[in-house]
Amino acid sequence: MSYLKDLRAFYNWLIKKKYKTDTSDWFEEIDQPVVINEGIKYISREDLAIFHNHVMMNRKFETEFQMYLYQAIFMTYMWCGTRFNETRKILRKNVELENRIIWLEAADTKSKRKDKVPIHSNLYPILKKYIQCRDAQKIDNPYLFFYTTKDRPISEKTLRRWMEKIKTTMKTMYHVKSPIRFHAMRHSLGHFSIKDGVDLPTVQKLLRHSSPDITTKYYVHTGNKELLEGIERYNPLGL
Repeated sequence: MSYLKDLRAFYNWLIKKKYKTDTSDWFEEIDQPVVINEGIKYISREDLAIFHNHVMMNRKFETEFQMYLYQAIFMTYMWCGTRFNETRKILRKNVELENRIIWLEAADTKSKRKDKVPIHSNLYPILKKYIQCRDAQKIDNPYLFFYTTKDRPISEKTLRRWMEKIKTTMKTMYHVKSPIRFHAMRHSLGHFSIKDGVDLPTVQKLLRHSSPDITTKYYVHTGNKELLEGIERYNPLGL
């Protein structure tokens, strides 16, 4: 394990500097810590509902455009499961509302290939309203989500500031325990899609994982309950 490698290097340094003369590998007998894989950090259903309602009811903005932008971008993270910069850098021309598809440019995806994301029916009206308001601004900006700067997407700083305010409100007013983070929304999509019976290949495509092994590793957890339910489905005799 890496911690033993680091400890050995430090021990050798002590000997080299003559702080220590014993060259025995006593640290090899150290008991290795038990590492518990607690799995991914997702947002609970209850906390997702609080997040949704808080975002959609927030009216503390100077303009209607800013309010619709705020709603649309956070709901895109929630309903699409797209990564932080993938969402931030969506191009306006790549949103096909009529086909309910968003295209992601290859330069902005983790796999470095152009990919598509379906638009959830709950996201559709929010995105449609925002786009109508956005296009009415008649600002020549290629990005779907922009705030004040021309020819640039909304900044990371603005998004993270908004998220911090949401997180603070949710923890102080609603006492939520879930991790309120951008990537946690992506994990929530994967987790609950599997829980709700969406098949593994579809979840892999929704999250755009390069391999089903990645999806299985992070989102398929088989405990005793799942094993018992699984074995009970096996009934070749039709009894």
